[in-house]
Amino acid sequence: MEFFSQLKREEKEAIGLLSIGTFLEYFDLMLYVHMSIFLNELFYPQSDPNTAKLLSALGFCSTFVLRPFGALLFGWMGDNIGRKSTVIITTAMMSLSCLIMYTLPTYAQIGISASWLMTLCRMMQGMSSMGEIIGAELYLTETIERPLVFPVVGFLTISLGFGAMAALAVASLVTNSQFNWRNAFLIGAVIALVGVVGRMRLRETPEFVDAKCKYQKLIEKIANDKKNMTDSFIVKLFDRFHNMQTISFQSIEKQRKIANETLTSFISVAIYLGIYKVEKQLTLLCHQVLNGQPVQLSYLGLSDKKTLDPKSYEIKLIAELHEFNKNSSSKIEIDIVKKAIECAKIYHADQNRKSGEPYYTHPIEVARLIIQYSNAGYRISTNTIVSAILHDVVEDSDFTKEMVELEFGKDIAEVVDGVTRVRHDKKLSSVALLELVYNRVESLKKEKVDWKTSLSYFFLESPAPISFYLIYVFCGNILKDKFGYSATEIIHHNFIINMVDVVFTIVLVLLSYKIYPLKILKAKLIIYFPFILISPYLLENTNSKFVILIIQFYIVIFGVGVLTASPIFYKNFPVFKRFTYTSFMYALSRASMYVLTSFGLVYLTKYFGYYGLLVILVPVMIGYTFGLLHFEKLEKEAGNYPK
Repeated sequence: MEFFSQLKREEKEAIGLLSIGTFLEYFDLMLYVHMSIFLNELFYPQSDPNTAKLLSALGFCSTFVLRPFGALLFGWMGDNIGRKSTVIITTAMMSLSCLIMYTLPTYAQIGISASWLMTLCRMMQGMSSMGEIIGAELYLTETIERPLVFPVVGFLTISLGFGAMAALAVASLVTNSQFNWRNAFLIGAVIALVGVVGRMRLRETPEFVDAKCKYQKLIEKIANDKKNMTDSFIVKLFDRFHNMQTISFQSIEKQRKIANETLTSFISVAIYLGIYKVEKQLTLLCHQVLNGQPVQLSYLGLSDKKTLDPKSYEIKLIAELHEFNKNSSSKIEIDIVKKAIECAKIYHADQNRKSGEPYYTHPIEVARLIIQYSNAGYRISTNTIVSAILHDVVEDSDFTKEMVELEFGKDIAEVVDGVTRVRHDKKLSSVALLELVYNRVESLKKEKVDWKTSLSYFFLESPAPISFYLIYVFCGNILKDKFGYSATEIIHHNFIINMVDVVFTIVLVLLSYKIYPLKILKAKLIIYFPFILISPYLLENTNSKFVILIIQFYIVIFGVGVLTASPIFYKNFPVFKRFTYTSFMYALSRASMYVLTSFGLVYLTKYFGYYGLLVILVPVMIGYTFGLLHFEKLEKEAGNYPK
């Protein structure tokens, strides 16, 4: 136990609370399973043996058939709300189901309704147990580092074993004495409630909290970037709009080129931004140019250009900004706009347009266009107007983005940079750049899950439910039918098996601190697979109860699963999809394998004898091998697989 001393106080407390909760929850879950031989007679009709068998199988499977739905529900909760809240809710659900089972009338009292109500309770227990074990293991996986995490998560499996053992002990007490079976479920309800109270002391996992913080910052950054890029495209769109209005100063060839670019790019931008009035006017202007029709010059209501005073542009813009501020809830900071105009004058002092006007009047006109169309549905700000005035300065002079940031702040610098990217990026049109900005997927919650990894995890989880069924149900029926065991004797027999299971689980958990868990699983696979092939022969040709016991012990000791290696598998799933995907695959493996064994073996053993077991076991073991090799490959690629 030297590794235990390396844990922090908070980590030890979390292990204790989660282990106790898992013990209590598994006790409640297994209580019915181990008393099923006794309880099936109380809650399911026994008139027809074949029907009784199928209804008993339904009672057993009902715990697992809704697990995939529980996995989706609690997986979503775990990935979005948090690991702590999920394990508290699942424990409370288990307590409630036990309380209902404590008060539930029997088949003799209310008929088939008792069967359905018991089945529904079992379904509730199955769903809640789904969020429980995965949530607890994920909590520790995201809290404790390697290699300590391997034995620590293994302790949860040990607590499951003790929970099952306690359930067997109570089942034995019920069948061997006058102890009322209902009191067993009352005890289960009370101790599950204790688990709820205890788990409220847990803190959320550091990895999940860190990921949530990163995600929130990323969302804020994307929202800010989207706002800045929206401003960039508005500025560039109206820059092109003004260019189209003054296009007659260009050559015919240049006019047609500008019109074509506008039709293929900027018309789409106008539509994307919802500025349909601009889109219609731009389309009309483009078609006029391409059809050789003269384009009327527009100076936004100013006097004839020959008598135009450059100062008039600035005066007109400031007047319109004051008018805008009167009628709009979003106010433009006019002093900053004036500062931008002065900056444009300084850096464009010696540059004139082909019309003869100072160049800085062009961005002022663009700013005025934006103001005039501000009722089109987009929201403008000081950043929009200032960026409209500064964008040409950055494009055509030595006034850099860094200088803009120093004088006007980071947001305005980002908008101006976005405008210049549209102009200077030769590989992307404005529309392509717009799509790149608005559809990017650099979000933690949109990380993709590799289908091979999900399938491999399903394969790795599949043998465990089959092993459980073979040990406690299939062999239990053999002991009952072939050797005349009573319900009491079967429960006592299973108690011994469970004790051996817990002891060897403890051994493997301790070994996982020194030996890499995937190596342990590979060794067990090599030992277990050949035994699977000869087990039908042993069952077919034995008349000894001792042989059945040996088979059960062998499966308990060498049966394959995911013991102590769970943290390795969990870490290969994205943090915001980890709970959902792992719990769903876990649940799907339980539901499919329990249905396959409990119903399938009824018919497979009827037609093929015990060799019918191989129809299920061999494909499952091949899948397990595939899954193990896949995660081994991932660990080697990540540099985590020890030599």
